[in-house]
Amino acid sequence: MHLFPNPVSNNLTIQHKGEIKRIETLMVVDITGRKIMEQTNISLPHSFNFSSLNKGLYILIFNNISSYKFIKD
Repeated sequence: MHLFPNPVSNNLTIQHKGEIKRIETLMVVDITGRKIMEQTNISLPHSFNFSSLNKGLYILIFNNISSYKFIKD
C-alpha cells in the first residue's frame, strides 16, 4: 500500500501498485486504540478527507491484517 501525503492536512490517498484493486475493510484508530472510522468495500485508489481529525498519530488497518501509520498535521 502507498499512502500519501504523510503527514496529511486534509486528504489522504491510498493506492496499491500491484494487483489489489479493493480493500474489504479499512479501520482508522488513534494512538490509544480508539476506533475513529471503519469502511468496507473500498475501490483503489481512494482518497479520504481527514480534515476534521485532530492533529496526531493514527493507524490505518487494512482487512484486519496490515497496518500503516500516518500523521495528521
